[in-house]
Amino acid sequence: MAPISMRYNLAFPALLFVAGLFMLGVGLLVGELTQLVLGCMNVLLGFLFATQPMWVLTGTEIQVRNALGMTLKRHGYSSLAELEVRGGSLHRKSDGSKLVGKSFVGRQADWDAVVAAVSGA
Repeated sequence: MAPISMRYNLAFPALLFVAGLFMLGVGLLVGELTQLVLGCMNVLLGFLFATQPMWVLTGTEIQVRNALGMTLKRHGYSSLAELEVRGGSLHRKSDGSKLVGKSFVGRQADWDAVVAAVSGA
């Protein structure tokens, strides 16, 4: 199985990117160092959220990642048949524990691919 990435909806990183550019512009006009630093951070975060996934579903695990692309947590399983979709979240069938969710900032097309992969297993 090819990995399926749950990416951020592009509206969220675009908002951060535009807000960062605005803060950079205002910081340059006013000459405030704090505003320039915050503007650079927002631009960087907007770019990272646009390019990095929230989590990745592979054949044997779910990798929860941060905006820098580092894996923060791993949820292991032997096959996709162990997983089920309930209420916008992925749960383990054996104990019913919630592993990951869609989130309001996730892309619907990616979530549909996850649901199709888990339902088809």
